[in-house]
Amino acid sequence: MSFLVKCRHYGVCGGCQLQHLPYREQVELKVSRLEKLFGFEPHEVYESPRRFYYRNRMDYVVGPGHVVGLKERGKWWRYVDLEECLLMSREADLAKNVFREFIKAEGLEPWDAKAQRGFVRYLVIREGKFTGERMCTVVTFKPMEEGDYRALFSKFLELLEEKGIEVTSLYWGLNPYVTDVSYSFETRLIHGAPLIRERLLGNTYLIGVNSFFQSNPYTAELLVKKAVELLEPDGGKVYDLYCGVGTFSVEIGKHSKVVCVDSESEAIELLRENMRLNDVEGYEALNVKVERLRKLDTDKVLLDPPRSGLHPKAVRLLARSKPKTVVYVSCNPKTQKRDITMLSRAGYKLEHLIFIDQFPQTEHMETIALLRQ
Repeated sequence: MSFLVKCRHYGVCGGCQLQHLPYREQVELKVSRLEKLFGFEPHEVYESPRRFYYRNRMDYVVGPGHVVGLKERGKWWRYVDLEECLLMSREADLAKNVFREFIKAEGLEPWDAKAQRGFVRYLVIREGKFTGERMCTVVTFKPMEEGDYRALFSKFLELLEEKGIEVTSLYWGLNPYVTDVSYSFETRLIHGAPLIRERLLGNTYLIGVNSFFQSNPYTAELLVKKAVELLEPDGGKVYDLYCGVGTFSVEIGKHSKVVCVDSESEAIELLRENMRLNDVEGYEALNVKVERLRKLDTDKVLLDPPRSGLHPKAVRLLARSKPKTVVYVSCNPKTQKRDITMLSRAGYKLEHLIFIDQFPQTEHMETIALLRQ
Protein backbone atom coordinates (compact mmCIF):
# COMPACT_ATOMS: atom_id res chain seq x y z
CA MET A 1 0.00 0.00 0.00
CA SER A 2 1.38 3.39 -1.01
CA PHE A 3 2.38 5.89 1.65
CA LEU A 4 0.20 8.40 -0.19
CA VAL A 5 -2.98 6.71 1.06
CA LYS A 6 -4.59 8.82 3.77
CA CYS A 7 -7.67 6.77 4.65
CA ARG A 8 -7.33 3.78 6.98
CA HIS A 9 -10.22 2.03 5.20
CA TYR A 10 -8.79 2.28 1.70
CA GLY A 11 -8.56 -1.04 -0.12
CA VAL A 12 -11.57 -2.54 1.64
CA CYS A 13 -14.13 0.27 1.38
CA GLY A 14 -15.74 0.66 -2.02
CA GLY A 15 -15.89 4.44 -1.86
CA CYS A 16 -12.44 5.16 -3.35
CA GLN A 17 -10.40 3.26 -5.94
CA LEU A 18 -7.46 5.57 -6.78
CA GLN A 19 -6.18 6.92 -3.47
CA HIS A 20 -2.92 5.00 -3.90
CA LEU A 21 -2.02 7.26 -6.86
CA PRO A 22 -0.76 10.86 -6.67
CA TYR A 23 -3.54 13.15 -7.85
CA ARG A 24 -1.86 14.09 -11.14
CA GLU A 25 -1.52 10.40 -11.99
CA GLN A 26 -5.21 9.88 -11.22
CA VAL A 27 -6.10 12.55 -13.77
CA GLU A 28 -3.68 11.12 -16.34
CA LEU A 29 -5.19 7.66 -15.88
CA LYS A 30 -8.69 8.99 -16.49
CA VAL A 31 -7.56 10.95 -19.55
CA SER A 32 -5.98 7.80 -20.99
CA ARG A 33 -9.20 5.87 -20.42
CA LEU A 34 -11.18 8.58 -22.20
CA GLU A 35 -8.70 8.53 -25.07
CA LYS A 36 -9.12 4.77 -25.41
CA LEU A 37 -12.92 5.10 -25.33
CA PHE A 38 -13.35 8.05 -27.72
CA GLY A 39 -10.24 7.62 -29.85
CA PHE A 40 -8.72 10.98 -28.88
CA GLU A 41 -7.81 12.92 -25.75
CA PRO A 42 -10.32 15.41 -24.36
CA HIS A 43 -9.83 18.88 -25.82
CA GLU A 44 -9.97 20.39 -22.31
CA VAL A 45 -9.01 18.81 -18.97
CA TYR A 46 -9.75 20.37 -15.58
CA GLU A 47 -8.64 19.16 -12.17
CA SER A 48 -10.72 19.49 -9.03
CA PRO A 49 -9.59 22.36 -6.80
CA ARG A 50 -10.31 20.05 -3.84
CA ARG A 51 -9.02 16.49 -3.75
CA PHE A 52 -10.59 15.56 -0.39
CA TYR A 53 -13.68 16.75 1.49
CA TYR A 54 -15.39 17.79 -1.73
CA ARG A 55 -18.62 15.79 -1.75
CA ASN A 56 -21.88 17.42 -0.69
CA ARG A 57 -23.74 14.17 -0.09
CA MET A 58 -22.97 10.81 1.50
CA ASP A 59 -25.40 7.93 1.93
CA TYR A 60 -24.07 5.98 4.92
CA VAL A 61 -25.51 2.48 4.95
CA VAL A 62 -26.47 0.79 8.24
CA GLY A 63 -25.79 -2.93 8.58
CA PRO A 64 -25.60 -5.86 11.01
CA GLY A 65 -23.63 -5.13 14.16
CA HIS A 66 -24.64 -1.46 13.93
CA VAL A 67 -22.13 -0.83 11.17
CA VAL A 68 -22.48 2.67 9.72
CA GLY A 69 -20.42 3.31 6.62
CA LEU A 70 -20.12 2.19 3.01
CA LYS A 71 -20.20 -1.12 1.18
CA GLU A 72 -17.13 -3.25 0.75
CA ARG A 73 -15.56 -3.14 -2.68
CA GLY A 74 -17.42 -5.59 -4.90
CA LYS A 75 -19.60 -6.95 -2.07
CA TRP A 76 -23.06 -5.40 -1.91
CA TRP A 77 -24.00 -7.43 1.18
CA ARG A 78 -20.98 -6.48 3.33
CA TYR A 79 -20.29 -3.09 4.88
CA VAL A 80 -17.27 -1.23 6.18
CA ASP A 81 -17.76 0.41 9.56
CA LEU A 82 -16.21 3.78 8.79
CA GLU A 83 -14.51 5.72 11.53
CA GLU A 84 -13.42 8.28 8.98
CA CYS A 85 -14.19 9.20 5.38
CA LEU A 86 -12.20 11.86 3.56
CA LEU A 87 -14.72 12.55 0.84
CA MET A 88 -17.31 14.77 2.52
CA SER A 89 -16.41 16.72 5.67
CA ARG A 90 -15.13 16.30 9.20
CA GLU A 91 -18.55 17.33 10.49
CA ALA A 92 -20.25 14.60 8.43
CA ASP A 93 -17.73 12.12 9.80
CA LEU A 94 -18.52 13.11 13.35
CA ALA A 95 -22.28 13.03 12.70
CA LYS A 96 -21.96 9.52 11.30
CA ASN A 97 -20.09 8.34 14.38
CA VAL A 98 -22.60 9.98 16.71
CA PHE A 99 -25.38 8.23 14.80
CA ARG A 100 -23.71 4.85 15.29
CA GLU A 101 -23.59 5.33 19.05
CA PHE A 102 -27.17 6.62 19.04
CA ILE A 103 -28.68 3.57 17.32
CA LYS A 104 -26.65 1.26 19.57
CA ALA A 105 -27.81 3.04 22.73
CA GLU A 106 -31.45 3.00 21.57
CA GLY A 107 -31.29 -0.65 20.56
CA LEU A 108 -32.48 0.07 17.02
CA GLU A 109 -32.24 -2.95 14.75
CA PRO A 110 -29.94 -2.34 11.76
CA TRP A 111 -30.99 -3.39 8.28
CA ASP A 112 -29.77 -6.78 7.06
CA ALA A 113 -29.68 -6.71 3.25
CA LYS A 114 -29.28 -10.47 2.92
CA ALA A 115 -32.09 -11.39 5.30
CA GLN A 116 -34.11 -8.36 4.15
CA ARG A 117 -35.17 -7.36 7.63
CA GLY A 118 -34.37 -4.68 10.18
CA PHE A 119 -35.32 -1.11 10.97
CA VAL A 120 -32.61 1.53 10.32
CA ARG A 121 -31.30 1.53 6.75
CA TYR A 122 -29.39 4.73 5.98
CA LEU A 123 -28.13 8.01 7.32
CA VAL A 124 -28.05 10.47 4.42
CA ILE A 125 -26.13 13.70 4.97
CA ARG A 126 -26.24 16.62 2.53
CA GLU A 127 -24.26 19.84 2.79
CA GLY A 128 -24.22 23.20 1.09
CA LYS A 129 -20.48 23.70 0.70
CA PHE A 130 -20.86 27.40 -0.06
CA THR A 131 -23.61 28.07 2.50
CA GLY A 132 -22.60 25.87 5.46
CA GLU A 133 -26.08 24.36 5.65
CA ARG A 134 -26.58 20.68 6.47
CA MET A 135 -29.44 18.18 6.10
CA CYS A 136 -29.57 14.78 7.82
CA THR A 137 -32.13 12.11 6.91
CA VAL A 138 -32.58 8.90 8.88
CA VAL A 139 -34.08 6.30 6.52
CA THR A 140 -35.97 3.36 8.06
CA PHE A 141 -37.67 0.26 6.70
CA LYS A 142 -40.71 0.37 8.96
CA PRO A 143 -43.14 3.25 9.59
CA MET A 144 -43.59 4.87 12.99
CA GLU A 145 -46.24 6.94 14.71
CA GLU A 146 -45.54 10.67 14.57
CA GLY A 147 -44.94 11.10 18.26
CA ASP A 148 -42.61 8.11 18.30
CA TYR A 149 -40.29 9.16 15.49
CA ARG A 150 -40.19 12.77 16.67
CA ALA A 151 -39.23 11.77 20.19
CA LEU A 152 -36.71 9.17 19.01
CA PHE A 153 -34.82 11.21 16.44
CA SER A 154 -34.93 14.39 18.50
CA LYS A 155 -32.53 12.53 20.80
CA PHE A 156 -30.15 12.16 17.84
CA LEU A 157 -30.43 15.89 17.21
CA GLU A 158 -29.56 16.64 20.84
CA LEU A 159 -26.45 14.45 20.57
CA LEU A 160 -25.37 16.29 17.43
CA GLU A 161 -25.85 19.65 19.10
CA GLU A 162 -23.80 18.49 22.09
CA LYS A 163 -20.93 17.80 19.68
CA GLY A 164 -21.31 21.24 18.12
CA ILE A 165 -22.62 19.93 14.78
CA GLU A 166 -25.08 22.38 13.26
CA VAL A 167 -28.04 20.81 11.45
CA THR A 168 -30.23 22.98 9.23
CA SER A 169 -32.73 20.18 8.57
CA LEU A 170 -33.38 16.81 10.22
CA TYR A 171 -35.72 14.37 8.49
CA TRP A 172 -37.11 10.93 9.06
CA GLY A 173 -37.55 9.05 5.77
CA LEU A 174 -39.34 5.80 5.00
CA ASN A 175 -38.25 3.18 2.47
CA PRO A 176 -40.49 0.12 3.03
CA TYR A 177 -39.20 -1.77 -0.02
CA VAL A 178 -36.45 -4.41 -0.09
CA THR A 179 -34.58 -2.64 -2.90
CA ASP A 180 -31.28 -1.40 -1.48
CA VAL A 181 -31.58 2.32 -2.14
CA SER A 182 -31.48 5.35 0.15
CA TYR A 183 -34.49 7.02 -1.47
CA SER A 184 -37.15 8.21 1.01
CA PHE A 185 -40.62 7.41 -0.33
CA GLU A 186 -42.19 9.28 2.59
CA THR A 187 -40.57 12.02 4.66
CA ARG A 188 -41.32 13.93 7.83
CA LEU A 189 -39.44 17.03 8.93
CA ILE A 190 -38.33 16.72 12.54
CA HIS A 191 -36.28 19.88 12.90
CA GLY A 192 -35.39 23.04 11.02
CA ALA A 193 -35.93 24.22 7.46
CA PRO A 194 -37.54 21.94 4.84
CA LEU A 195 -34.74 22.64 2.34
CA ILE A 196 -31.07 23.57 2.33
CA ARG A 197 -29.35 25.99 -0.04
CA GLU A 198 -26.28 25.87 -2.23
CA ARG A 199 -24.70 28.57 -4.37
CA LEU A 200 -23.06 28.20 -7.77
CA LEU A 201 -21.89 31.06 -10.00
CA GLY A 202 -23.78 33.52 -7.82
CA ASN A 203 -27.04 31.56 -8.18
CA THR A 204 -28.89 30.10 -5.19
CA TYR A 205 -30.32 26.59 -5.36
CA LEU A 206 -32.76 24.91 -2.99
CA ILE A 207 -32.12 21.20 -2.42
CA GLY A 208 -34.50 18.64 -0.91
CA VAL A 209 -34.24 15.19 0.63
CA ASN A 210 -34.30 13.27 -2.65
CA SER A 211 -33.08 15.96 -5.04
CA PHE A 212 -30.24 15.21 -7.44
CA PHE A 213 -27.49 17.83 -7.34
CA GLN A 214 -23.93 17.73 -8.67
CA SER A 215 -21.92 16.07 -5.91
CA ASN A 216 -18.81 18.29 -6.13
CA PRO A 217 -19.83 21.96 -5.95
CA TYR A 218 -16.21 23.08 -6.40
CA THR A 219 -16.16 21.66 -9.93
CA ALA A 220 -19.91 22.02 -10.56
CA GLU A 221 -19.44 25.76 -11.05
CA LEU A 222 -16.99 25.03 -13.88
CA LEU A 223 -19.25 22.28 -15.24
CA VAL A 224 -22.19 24.68 -15.57
CA LYS A 225 -20.02 27.47 -16.98
CA LYS A 226 -18.42 25.27 -19.66
CA ALA A 227 -21.66 23.54 -20.66
CA VAL A 228 -23.47 26.85 -21.13
CA GLU A 229 -20.52 28.28 -23.07
CA LEU A 230 -20.66 25.34 -25.50
CA LEU A 231 -24.43 25.70 -25.82
CA GLU A 232 -24.14 29.41 -26.71
CA PRO A 233 -27.70 30.43 -25.74
CA ASP A 234 -28.60 33.45 -27.86
CA GLY A 235 -32.13 34.42 -26.93
CA GLY A 236 -33.91 31.58 -28.71
CA LYS A 237 -35.55 28.56 -27.16
CA VAL A 238 -33.33 25.97 -25.44
CA TYR A 239 -34.32 22.58 -24.04
CA ASP A 240 -32.73 21.35 -20.80
CA LEU A 241 -33.48 17.63 -20.66
CA TYR A 242 -33.20 15.81 -17.31
CA CYS A 243 -33.08 19.28 -15.74
CA GLY A 244 -33.36 18.25 -12.09
CA VAL A 245 -33.67 21.25 -9.77
CA GLY A 246 -32.34 23.55 -12.49
CA THR A 247 -28.57 23.40 -12.06
CA PHE A 248 -28.08 24.33 -15.72
CA SER A 249 -31.52 25.85 -16.38
CA VAL A 250 -31.00 28.81 -14.06
CA GLU A 251 -27.85 29.87 -15.88
CA ILE A 252 -29.32 29.19 -19.34
CA GLY A 253 -32.42 31.19 -18.39
CA LYS A 254 -30.29 34.33 -18.04
CA HIS A 255 -29.68 34.25 -21.81
CA SER A 256 -32.58 32.38 -23.45
CA LYS A 257 -36.02 30.96 -22.92
CA VAL A 258 -35.49 27.47 -21.50
CA VAL A 259 -37.83 24.48 -21.54
CA CYS A 260 -37.00 22.33 -18.50
CA VAL A 261 -37.91 18.65 -18.64
CA ASP A 262 -37.76 16.11 -15.80
CA SER A 263 -39.82 13.10 -14.73
CA GLU A 264 -39.45 13.78 -10.99
CA SER A 265 -42.23 16.00 -9.64
CA GLU A 266 -40.15 17.06 -6.62
CA ALA A 267 -37.37 18.21 -8.95
CA ILE A 268 -39.80 20.28 -11.04
CA GLU A 269 -41.27 21.91 -7.92
CA LEU A 270 -37.79 22.90 -6.74
CA LEU A 271 -36.83 24.05 -10.23
CA ARG A 272 -39.71 26.53 -10.14
CA GLU A 273 -38.55 27.79 -6.75
CA ASN A 274 -34.96 28.09 -7.96
CA MET A 275 -36.05 30.02 -11.04
CA ARG A 276 -38.02 32.38 -8.80
CA LEU A 277 -35.12 32.79 -6.36
CA ASN A 278 -32.79 33.77 -9.20
CA ASP A 279 -35.27 36.03 -11.03
CA VAL A 280 -35.52 33.83 -14.12
CA GLU A 281 -38.89 34.29 -15.79
CA GLY A 282 -38.52 33.02 -19.36
CA TYR A 283 -38.94 29.30 -18.82
CA GLU A 284 -41.38 26.42 -19.14
CA ALA A 285 -41.35 23.39 -16.83
CA LEU A 286 -42.51 19.98 -18.07
CA ASN A 287 -42.96 17.16 -15.57
CA VAL A 288 -42.67 14.29 -18.04
CA LYS A 289 -40.24 11.59 -19.12
CA VAL A 290 -37.96 12.82 -21.90
CA GLU A 291 -38.73 9.80 -24.07
CA ARG A 292 -42.43 10.71 -24.07
CA LEU A 293 -41.84 14.03 -25.84
CA ARG A 294 -42.85 14.04 -29.50
CA LYS A 295 -40.53 16.74 -30.80
CA LEU A 296 -38.04 19.36 -29.67
CA ASP A 297 -38.83 22.64 -31.42
CA THR A 298 -35.39 24.12 -30.99
CA ASP A 299 -31.87 24.23 -32.42
CA LYS A 300 -30.17 23.92 -29.02
CA VAL A 301 -30.46 21.12 -26.45
CA LEU A 302 -28.58 20.45 -23.22
CA LEU A 303 -28.99 17.08 -21.58
CA ASP A 304 -27.62 15.50 -18.40
CA PRO A 305 -29.13 12.00 -18.15
CA PRO A 306 -28.57 9.47 -15.35
CA ARG A 307 -25.63 7.03 -15.45
CA SER A 308 -27.64 4.64 -17.60
CA GLY A 309 -27.61 7.22 -20.39
CA LEU A 310 -30.35 7.98 -22.88
CA HIS A 311 -33.44 5.84 -23.35
CA PRO A 312 -33.56 4.57 -26.97
CA LYS A 313 -36.71 6.65 -27.47
CA ALA A 314 -34.82 9.75 -26.30
CA VAL A 315 -32.15 9.04 -28.92
CA ARG A 316 -34.87 8.76 -31.57
CA LEU A 317 -36.41 12.02 -30.27
CA LEU A 318 -33.14 13.86 -30.89
CA ALA A 319 -32.66 12.14 -34.26
CA ARG A 320 -36.05 13.25 -35.60
CA SER A 321 -36.00 16.72 -34.00
CA LYS A 322 -32.51 17.45 -35.40
CA PRO A 323 -31.42 20.32 -33.12
CA LYS A 324 -28.21 21.74 -34.59
CA THR A 325 -26.39 21.84 -31.23
CA VAL A 326 -26.52 19.18 -28.50
CA VAL A 327 -24.47 19.54 -25.32
CA TYR A 328 -24.33 16.18 -23.56
CA VAL A 329 -23.20 16.19 -19.90
CA SER A 330 -22.46 12.76 -18.46
CA CYS A 331 -21.10 11.03 -15.37
CA ASN A 332 -20.71 7.80 -17.36
CA PRO A 333 -18.57 8.20 -20.49
CA LYS A 334 -19.31 4.61 -21.60
CA THR A 335 -23.04 5.19 -21.97
CA GLN A 336 -22.32 8.67 -23.34
CA LYS A 337 -20.11 7.17 -26.07
CA ARG A 338 -22.79 4.57 -26.82
CA ASP A 339 -25.40 7.31 -27.26
CA ILE A 340 -23.08 9.49 -29.36
CA THR A 341 -22.45 6.53 -31.67
CA MET A 342 -26.20 6.14 -32.18
CA LEU A 343 -26.65 9.88 -32.73
CA SER A 344 -23.85 9.88 -35.30
CA ARG A 345 -26.10 7.76 -37.50
CA ALA A 346 -28.52 10.71 -37.50
CA GLY A 347 -25.80 13.06 -38.73
CA TYR A 348 -24.28 14.29 -35.46
CA LYS A 349 -20.56 14.81 -35.13
CA LEU A 350 -18.65 14.99 -31.85
CA GLU A 351 -16.78 18.30 -32.12
CA HIS A 352 -15.51 18.96 -28.61
CA LEU A 353 -14.96 16.92 -25.44
CA ILE A 354 -14.26 18.30 -21.96
CA PHE A 355 -13.19 16.25 -18.95
CA ILE A 356 -13.74 17.74 -15.49
CA ASP A 357 -12.49 15.66 -12.58
CA GLN A 358 -15.52 15.86 -10.34
CA PHE A 359 -14.66 12.71 -8.41
CA PRO A 360 -11.05 12.70 -7.10
CA GLN A 361 -9.81 9.45 -5.50
CA THR A 362 -12.39 7.47 -7.51
CA GLU A 363 -12.61 5.99 -11.00
CA HIS A 364 -15.69 8.05 -11.87
CA MET A 365 -15.52 10.71 -14.58
CA GLU A 366 -17.59 13.69 -15.71
CA THR A 367 -17.51 14.78 -19.34
CA ILE A 368 -19.18 17.36 -21.57
CA ALA A 369 -19.59 16.54 -25.26
CA LEU A 370 -20.52 19.05 -27.95
CA LEU A 371 -22.41 17.51 -30.87
CA ARG A 372 -23.39 19.34 -34.04
CA GLN A 373 -25.36 18.44 -37.13
